Amino acid sequence: MVDDLHCGLARAGYPRLRAGHGYLFMAIAAEPKTAIALARELGISKQAIAQLLEVLLEERYVERRTNPDDRREQLIRLTGKGRAVTRKAARILDEIEQRWAMDVGSDTLARLQEAAQTIATAEPGAARPIW
Repeated sequence: MVDDLHCGLARAGYPRLRAGHGYLFMAIAAEPKTAIALARELGISKQAIAQLLEVLLEERYVERRTNPDDRREQLIRLTGKGRAVTRKAARILDEIEQRWAMDVGSDTLARLQEAAQTIATAEPGAARPIW
């Protein structure tokens, strides 16, 4: 799905976006955050965040703004272009899901999505059967 999404984004004029960028988009979609907060939330280093942000800043998907509550902090927030690419990504994902539903059936796809959500939200280290 991620590969299909990024192929679709490249065809739509967003060739430099990668999976890691999507996590940043999701993390700041609701509210601006500092680079340090993003690194903590995504569980990656400040250096990795800086590398991901470099492309997004260059392409003007995000911008840095001084935090009005703490002028020492720089908040990262989506620009209009960043919001546009998130809407495009959502449409591409909807198209992928529709195609998959046609391939395997809506019920099977729903069960797959439910299982993926269960796995994604499972507590780390929780007891799991050994195969």
